[in-house]
Parts: sequence; C-alpha cells; structure tokens
Amino acid sequence: MSGKKNGRSIIVLISTLRGLSEHMRSVIWQPFALSLGASMSSLGGLESTYDLVKNLAQPFFGSGSDTLGRKRFLILREILFTASMLLFVFSRTPAFLFLGIGLLGLSYAVEPVWYTFIAEISDRANLASRYSLMYASYMGIGLIAPMMAGMLASSLGFSSVYTLSALFGLVSLLVVAKMIAETRSREASAKVALRKFMQSIRESIKPGRELRGFYLSMALDAISFGIGSRILYGMLTKSHGYNLYMISLLATSMTVSWAIVQMPLGKLIDRVGYKYSLIISQVLSSVYIGGLILTQSLWMVVILQALLGVAAALWVPAEQSWIASKVEPSKRGAYIGNYLAFKGLISFPAPFVGGLLFDGFGFSAPLYVNLAGAVIDVLLLYLLMRR
Repeated sequence: MSGKKNGRSIIVLISTLRGLSEHMRSVIWQPFALSLGASMSSLGGLESTYDLVKNLAQPFFGSGSDTLGRKRFLILREILFTASMLLFVFSRTPAFLFLGIGLLGLSYAVEPVWYTFIAEISDRANLASRYSLMYASYMGIGLIAPMMAGMLASSLGFSSVYTLSALFGLVSLLVVAKMIAETRSREASAKVALRKFMQSIRESIKPGRELRGFYLSMALDAISFGIGSRILYGMLTKSHGYNLYMISLLATSMTVSWAIVQMPLGKLIDRVGYKYSLIISQVLSSVYIGGLILTQSLWMVVILQALLGVAAALWVPAEQSWIASKVEPSKRGAYIGNYLAFKGLISFPAPFVGGLLFDGFGFSAPLYVNLAGAVIDVLLLYLLMRR
C-alpha cells in the first residue's frame, strides 16, 4: 500500500463502507429511541453518553496506536461498531440503548487512528484534499443510504436497518483486515509508550500558543451545536410530527450536497488556508440555524440541510488538517486523540442540556443557544486563530 493510488483506493473503499452503515443507522437512531419510550431529555442523555465514552477512550486509542501500530485499532473499530448494531437489533427498552451507544462510542473513539493513518499516507501539501476524499466517499453513499434506511424501517421495522448495518460492518472489518498495511512500527518499550502518552496529554490539555485560539474556537462550536443541531431530528419528530420518510429526506439533502462539493472545496481549503475556510463555514452554519428558527416547513428545512452540507464540507477537512499539520508524526495519533477528547469532554453534556431546553421551553430554545454560539465563534476564529 505504498503507492499513492493504492492509498486513495483504500480510503475510498473503507470510507464508503463506513458511510453506508453509519448513514443507515444515524437516520433512524433518534426516532428509534423515541419509539422505545425515551423522552427528549433521555435522548439527549444517550447522545451525551456516546460523547463521554468516546472522548474518554480517544486518548488511549490514539496513544496506543503510536506504539502498537494503526491496523489493530482499525480492526477493533469495526468489531465494536458491528457489536453495537447487533445490540440495537435486540433492544426493547431504553436501558439496552445505553449499552449499545456505549459500544458505538468506543468504536468512534478509534477515529483519531483513522485520521492519523490517512495523514501518514498523504503529502502535507494535499492533506486537506486527501481528507476531503475520505469525507466525499463517506458522504457520497448518503445519496442512497438514508432513503433506503427510511423505507426499510417503515416496511420491516427498525431492526432490519440495524441488521443490515451490522452486515456492512462485517464487510468493512474484512476489508481492513485483508487490505490495510501497517504504517507504523511497533515499539517494544511500554515505558516509552507511557511517557509519550503522558506527554501528549499535557500538551493537548495545555496547548502551545499557536493552538490556543484553535482549541477555544473548536470547543465553543462543539458546545453550541451539541445543544441545538445535534438533536434536531428528534426535535422535529417530537414537536412537528416528522416521520421517517421526512427525516430521511433531510439526511439525504445534507449528504448529497456534502458529497457533491467536498472534493472541489477540499482543493480550495488547501489554497486559501484553514482559518478562512473555518470562518466561512461558521457563517454558513449561522445562516442555517437562523433559518431553522424561522421555519420548520419540510422543503425549506431540506434546503437548509443542503446548506449545512456545504458548511460541513468546509469545516471538517479544515479542522482535521489544521491539527494534523501542527503535530510531529511520531506522536500524531496521541495528539489527535487527546485534542478530540478535550473538545468532546468539554461539550459532552450539551445534547442533554439541549433536551432539557426543548422539554422546558420548546423547539426554538436550543437553536437560539446554538445560533448565539455560532456567531460568537465567527469572531473568535477571526481574532484568535493564526492563519
């Protein structure tokens, strides 16, 4: 897998398989939880549980991959994802959902290893483009997966979707096991591994001056969007009677727009820089949240979801490229894991808070908080982040 063409093929194949199973799962997740009797605050609690588990485990997985290699952790990611899907198949009460979402959180705690693996098979000059390839593949399958999940769940029940997601997870596991080559040699010394882990923890908790504005901006973004947009599907289902077909339309709109614009925007990010890409993305996101406050009409929300896809296509590769480009390769896995853990831990109560705001004050309350945070974040990005 030393060739760049082969590396691109691996990224496309694995990202497509992951996107297929995850898009099917995510589009029905909140309606599924509500169908088992979960309240909106309980739904927020489930989302916060996912965040907490994921963010506590990310530093260990990231640091472990620096010492033990990337491949074994990528295999673990697929095993955990498949196990969580099977738990959802047999869930009959909200209590089972917490166990399944915990395993799902552990699966996504391995994401820093995947981002690191991509950085290691990429040139720095086209890093954003390579991350864009990953997200374009991941989101491109959203052209069909959300609608397929909505139709399956409506006709055969939620379990059919989770069964199919588990099957795709198994296929992805086989691809990782058979086609990925290790990019980092295993280190024999456990003492060296522990020292690297503790050093990366200190550096990520107390980042250098050039990263402090970045950390603050990313934390505010995670908190504000966790309170509002994170539970949007559940809020629309609960307060405006959106059904599975309508939710799948929203998911499809966002993923289609994201997939279409990702590659050209990835090249644009490499040219104009990460800072201004993040600023433009946050401005678009502010327009998106303001639109949701003004109207919940289905077709207007579909259009707004398409706008969100464009904002995400700018934000996600720019964020990942920024942090990956600032860290030396020998400790990149640990640092990315610790950074994502920092951002997640500081924001993990946000969906629960959003659920409480919804229960107490109605649909618009979480979105107003989200909008205020997004607008403030535009100013922080401009003033605090170095180009």
